[in-house]
Amino acid sequence: MNEAEIELWYDEEKEKAMAKYLEELNKNKDRKEAEKKYKKSMKKIREKYERLYEKSKKPSLAKKCSDKIKDNMTKLVELYRE
Repeated sequence: MNEAEIELWYDEEKEKAMAKYLEELNKNKDRKEAEKKYKKSMKKIREKYERLYEKSKKPSLAKKCSDKIKDNMTKLVELYRE
């Protein structure tokens, strides 16, 4: 996932959590219990968001390898041209 996809996912999850919270309030549920559930779900969403964001910043093993191969191939092409 790139940063834009992560931001979109995060916004959608926040909206879902807020909708569920409002729905529970409209059903005359206990306000404190509904708020507790909302905060718990938002904490999980934020934790997952942070993991996804950190993962998007770190290049994967395949990306690292392909970058090294590309760099070495560029060096070989430069040597061949000389």
